[in-house]
Amino acid sequence: MTPILENTRLTCDLTVDGRCVTKWTNPVKMRSVPVLSTSTGLIYGSAQDPELAADGTYVWYAEAIDFRTGKTVWKKRVGAGGSYNDVGMILVLGPDGTLYDSVRDGVVAVKDSRERPS
Repeated sequence: MTPILENTRLTCDLTVDGRCVTKWTNPVKMRSVPVLSTSTGLIYGSAQDPELAADGTYVWYAEAIDFRTGKTVWKKRVGAGGSYNDVGMILVLGPDGTLYDSVRDGVVAVKDSRERPS
């Protein structure tokens, strides 16, 4: 079974007491191993709608979360059903901004077409 974790960014202060501070949380529960792009500042991953899944309907999405703020920047439905289950695999981000996700019956590719920051 793939662990489903809420996204949380912790930052450890470089103080003497070594405190860790929660910078943000995001309720998206990514099923894949997320990928951070340092050129876009986004964390990419695949997610499932938890409410639909609880009712037995499995809808899969590619999602991008802003690393600095924790806000979801975009979400794209990639398919429905067991064929789109990536069983927690690692995503690959291509140099042109295409996100590749290995799913049970092949590969899903989603291109981030937003402008890249300068």
